[in-house]
Amino acid sequence: MKPHFLWIVGVSLAAVMCAPPSLAQDSSSFDSIGAAISLQRYQTDFKIGQGTYGTTVNELGMAFRQYFGHDFSLAIEAGYTDLSMDGNPAQLNLSPHGYFGRLTARYQWWFTGHFGLDFTGTGGYHRLEDTSGAENVVDRWWSYSAAAGPRYQWRWFNVGAGVIYRHASGDEQASYFSGKRSLDFARTTGAYLDLDFTLSPHGTFGLHFEGGARRSIALVFGYRFVSP
Repeated sequence: MKPHFLWIVGVSLAAVMCAPPSLAQDSSSFDSIGAAISLQRYQTDFKIGQGTYGTTVNELGMAFRQYFGHDFSLAIEAGYTDLSMDGNPAQLNLSPHGYFGRLTARYQWWFTGHFGLDFTGTGGYHRLEDTSGAENVVDRWWSYSAAAGPRYQWRWFNVGAGVIYRHASGDEQASYFSGKRSLDFARTTGAYLDLDFTLSPHGTFGLHFEGGARRSIALVFGYRFVSP
C-alpha cells in the first residue's frame, strides 16, 4: 500500500473518531442519515487491450446513507483510490491514483424481528492517472453490481451473506499507445459476508469480505451505517 495512501487513511480515521454524535440520529428514527468512513482493498484481473493483468485496488471513502422508512435506503460514497498492476502500466513505474464515486440502493425485507433478506444494487465510477517523465496513463471505468442474501441481527451483532454479481468496463489512455484501449474485467459472480457490530448507541464497525474472481476486504467505521 502506498505511503500517501496510508497517510490519508490515518487522517480519515482520526476524523471519524472525533466526529460529533450529532451526525447520527436516534437509531429508532428510520427517516434519518447515517455516515461512515470505509477502507477497502480488492484484487481482480483487468483486461486491457489484448492482455490480462492482475490488479490490486485500494479505496478510502466517505459515505452517507439516507433511510426511507424501515426497509429502503440510498447511500452515496466518494473518495481516494489507487491501483497497482502486475504488468501494464507498472512496467513504466506508473502508479495510477485518483478518485471514485458510488451510489447504492438497498432494500431489506424483514420477515421476523431477527431474520430478513437484503437486495442491493450499486453503480460506480473510477478515474485514475499518473505521470512519470514523458510517460502518462489515465484509467477510467464504470462498475455495476447486484447482490442478494439473508441477514440476521441480534442486539449489537448483525451478519449477512449471499451472492454478488459484478461487471466493470472502461478505457485506458497511455502515452506509449496511440488512442484509447478497452479496460474491463469479465462478469463475475461470487460470495460475500458482512459482519457488523454496534459499539455504542450510534457507532458501528463492519468487516466485509468477498470471494471469487474479485477478492476483497473492507473495514467500515460509522454511525448508523450497516454494510457498505
